[in-house]
Amino acid sequence: MIWAVIDAIEAGHIAACQDISDGGVAVALAEMALGGFGTGELGVTASITEETLDGLRPDKWLFTESSGFVMEVRAGHEQQVAEIFADHGLELLELGTVTSDPRFQISVADESLINLALDEAREAWTNGLAEALT
Repeated sequence: MIWAVIDAIEAGHIAACQDISDGGVAVALAEMALGGFGTGELGVTASITEETLDGLRPDKWLFTESSGFVMEVRAGHEQQVAEIFADHGLELLELGTVTSDPRFQISVADESLINLALDEAREAWTNGLAEALT
């Protein structure tokens, strides 16, 4: 899998990429929205289908720490990325879109699980431990 990711990045098709090994898909999406220093201003809307869950509970699917990546594919480059991954015997899964609305939103089977203003997520990320310890 890593070789397909590297090939897509080197070809200029990927705007951002985050591994899912530390917190799972949901954490990777949040980290991408927040940005490296918590200064992100764009939102994300992700929709997970029952078919994608493949029998797993939504929390297990969203927070399982396994190998894999969440990528932001540059607009208009979707087919090229799909071809690169197919050449490596891999299939892509579209999770959602980047939005100009600074919100972090995840729905599963059309049920909203997370709908949080990015400022709220940023506050929890930057101050959560300190608040929990006081």
